Amino acid sequence: MRLPISESDSLEKMLITITHLEKLDQAYKDYNRKSVDYLVRELRKIRRAIENGETASIEGTDTILRDFTSFYFWADERYSALEDDPKVEWIGMD
Repeated sequence: MRLPISESDSLEKMLITITHLEKLDQAYKDYNRKSVDYLVRELRKIRRAIENGETASIEGTDTILRDFTSFYFWADERYSALEDDPKVEWIGMD
């Protein structure tokens, strides 16, 4: 979901909802080829939006992802096995 920051501001703000976050967490918990592909695809969407100037807020938290570095630290902390798995094209490899 994208919400305009203000009427005069062209930048957008992405809201990562609790429901979407639960789906991502479940995909990570399942950790099979299909679920990991889904998780990586969704994380790349978030990363690309941030690289295009959007910010991403995590619903129910104070977390705001403003740039690649903040996104990377959030994603790597939450889904740490992705980067260590040689079979996975991680979120930064596209």
